[in-house]
Amino acid sequence: FSEWERRLHPDDRERAMKTVQGYLAMHARKAPKSFQEANPMVQIPPALQDLVMRMLEKDREKRPQSVEELYQQLTAVYHEEPVLTPIW
Repeated sequence: FSEWERRLHPDDRERAMKTVQGYLAMHARKAPKSFQEANPMVQIPPALQDLVMRMLEKDREKRPQSVEELYQQLTAVYHEEPVLTPIW
């Protein structure tokens, strides 16, 4: 967060999110929700979760650096034990 965002009251942060500039500023700095935060009912293999979160990392140095690296990581995830999600 920038210095002005740190000083904002939580209500002001909410108002800032309602502007295009506020939304873009928050999007550029705030990490995305984890799968569990977005939907606790869905179970995703931990390795796949980690890979997706690395792909969404704000710091480009922490993301996969090439398609080849991404392919290798996806292949490793594919060969792991599956996680079954209950169907209601």
